[in-house]
Amino acid sequence: LLDVQQRATVAASNVHRSIATYNQALLNYELTCGTLLQRYNIRLEEGPWEAGAVENAAIKSKRFAYRGPNDCDRDTCPVSAGKLAR
Repeated sequence: LLDVQQRATVAASNVHRSIATYNQALLNYELTCGTLLQRYNIRLEEGPWEAGAVENAAIKSKRFAYRGPNDCDRDTCPVSAGKLAR
């Protein structure tokens, strides 16, 4: 009797583990496809910024100042920028 009860418990546990693994695989699939938020009808919007956030963004934006043309913006990226300095 105990052996049968143990087998039934193990079988039930395996069913629940399989269901959890399947659900996790579905979520990973949605995440990989990039449709996870859409699946749960989640939409992201950006509202008005607070004054502190605007000031912080203005300070940090100076790091992204224009630094001249990027050679890799062309159709073919050059292998080298010039002579190799030794």
